[in-house]
Amino acid sequence: MQISKAAMKLLLSKQKIFPQFVNILCAFKLQTKEVFGGAAVYNKAYFTNEKDNLGNLEFETAYTLKHIENNGRQHLPWSIRQMGVYQKYNTSIKSSDCLLIQTSTRVKLRITESRKDGSIKNLSSHWTHLHELHLKTLSYNWDSYFSYVNDRLSDINEEYLFSKVEAREKQVSFTSLQALDTLRTQLGIMCYALELNLGVLNQLSQEVERRKELEGYKSAERYEQFQTNLRTCNMEQTSLRQQATHIMQEADRLLAHLRDTIALQDSNAMMALTHKTIQEAQSMRTITVIALVYLPASFTASLMSMGYIHVDSLSGIMKLGAMPEMWVYLAITLPLMVFTFLIWGIWEWWSRKRVRGLTWREQRGLRDEKKDIES
Repeated sequence: MQISKAAMKLLLSKQKIFPQFVNILCAFKLQTKEVFGGAAVYNKAYFTNEKDNLGNLEFETAYTLKHIENNGRQHLPWSIRQMGVYQKYNTSIKSSDCLLIQTSTRVKLRITESRKDGSIKNLSSHWTHLHELHLKTLSYNWDSYFSYVNDRLSDINEEYLFSKVEAREKQVSFTSLQALDTLRTQLGIMCYALELNLGVLNQLSQEVERRKELEGYKSAERYEQFQTNLRTCNMEQTSLRQQATHIMQEADRLLAHLRDTIALQDSNAMMALTHKTIQEAQSMRTITVIALVYLPASFTASLMSMGYIHVDSLSGIMKLGAMPEMWVYLAITLPLMVFTFLIWGIWEWWSRKRVRGLTWREQRGLRDEKKDIES
């Protein structure tokens, strides 16, 4: 059910809910994306034990807990969700006013079932029943989540074990590294969420001891049973945190192996590229040598075919002669050659000057930064 801001203010004033409950509401601000840290993952718990106008003892309880839900997405189908619980319980008339915020699917199902079988009336017989309902469902879905994570880690580990650096079709992909890093980040969030839940459970356990003294012996059995359920939930959350920590350590180990493997693959690819470059350089060297061998012959053939130089053979004597117009060829060729070398020299001079100018400006900038730091 959605509620407007004005309606929420009216509800808080009518029910005379303690001011600390506003801090609980702030944890449920609108999120446009999944939050990995900050206020949205900070668990809060508040308790008051006061008497109303008629002298009846009232217990007010408010806290947030983290639970895991299937979000239906193909990529990372599990997400951390938080639920808020508020209760004002009058010990004399045994009335319970509750406000549940974004409660888990499992709690909703249990409440629906209790409505059908009529056992929902038992929730108001003592203030601990409502919280007991939440504690019994807090560890739900964690086994399914760990099974999903183990399957994903197993797939990535299999890809790593059967990868070959020299075979391109059997290499570790960067996509696997990204997926593993995302899983590792989420596992860290899960561990943090479980740690926060344990903090709330410890606060609730301490509050139970105080309220047990206030109510006296008449509810001792109920408190003892609730404390047993609290300890059971605490052990479950502790075990889940240890399991999440162990899986996270395995993910860290696999993440390090994947990074090393990808680095080795990149190094192998660079070596292959270097080898190919060397082969191309050797081919170019061979072509250059062949060109140098044929260049004099080609130049001579071109020069002789121009008609400026001719060979005469008279009486068995070979004579080499040049026509007077050959100066035209030299007058055009030599200036063009000089002009070409001149343009190349100017370009080289300008390029080197530009590089020296950039280097000088960088050094000057470093000196200025050093002066600023010293000052």
